[in-house]
Amino acid sequence: MLEDHGTKVLKFFLNVSKKAQEERLIERIEMEEKHWKHKDGDWDTRAKFDQYMKVYEKILNRCNDIPDSCSGRQELAEALRRCHRSA
Repeated sequence: MLEDHGTKVLKFFLNVSKKAQEERLIERIEMEEKHWKHKDGDWDTRAKFDQYMKVYEKILNRCNDIPDSCSGRQELAEALRRCHRSA
């Protein structure tokens, strides 16, 4: 359906390294102008950084099977079902 109108769907995943994330969290504590960004829960989330990265990699690799020729709603729905089953 989207392809019928010339739309291409692109998948992007932007992230920062574990080290950069730590630096940013420390800045939020040390720099007054960034205090508003600080949440104590961010440190709990950071403790799971490696787990999150494994899951993101798994999802991005498994959900990449929608064929370029997929122009019908039924084909897209089936591709999405396969993606969800394998995640």
